Amino acid sequence: HIAFWAAAVMGMTAEEAVRYAKEIIRVDLETPGEEVVVAKLMKDLKGERTEESVRQLMREFLLEARERAAKGEIGSML
Repeated sequence: HIAFWAAAVMGMTAEEAVRYAKEIIRVDLETPGEEVVVAKLMKDLKGERTEESVRQLMREFLLEARERAAKGEIGSML
């Protein structure tokens, strides 16, 4: 979710957004953890949003994903 949100903020096309989401996943897999993802998003967003707003959205997306997973609406991402 967060990668597609950021892609929309940056005005990417759907195709570009998919590539960007894959790039965010790659970054997270190379160096797991929230900090590296936040740093990448902040660099790419170039001041379009605050770090706190990005972190808040990440928390909201994570909560939504956990709720959907608990309901069986989504499976593993891998």
